[in-house]
Amino acid sequence: MESNQQASVDSCHERISALLKSGRLNPAQQVLKALAPAEIAHLLESMPPYQRKLLWGLVDSAVGGDVLVELGEEARAGLVEGMNQSELLDAAQGMETDDLADLVQTLPETVTDELLRRMTDNDRQRL
Repeated sequence: MESNQQASVDSCHERISALLKSGRLNPAQQVLKALAPAEIAHLLESMPPYQRKLLWGLVDSAVGGDVLVELGEEARAGLVEGMNQSELLDAAQGMETDDLADLVQTLPETVTDELLRRMTDNDRQRL
């Protein structure tokens, strides 16, 4: 990661940590909306588990699946474990097949079965 980009991510981390500690969730959510999925994943991984779960709850569901794919296995497993089937299906909605293939490996079997059921035959074969 370039030093300017790293400095920007570090600045976001400090800002979001302060917002979470003060209970200011709406401004924290606005900061997240301006970040790319990889940047959000980096922030999530750098947070302690209790803040990670709180921050994950603020991630827009439209990018949730992309963020999950960018996370390391341990962080992803911790977040997936705390999500219900509906949340997991929402996160996977609209993902590229290649990214979905990476994510499916870490999902509970019931969620994977439902995802496969909802897919077109063509997408299912590509997966």
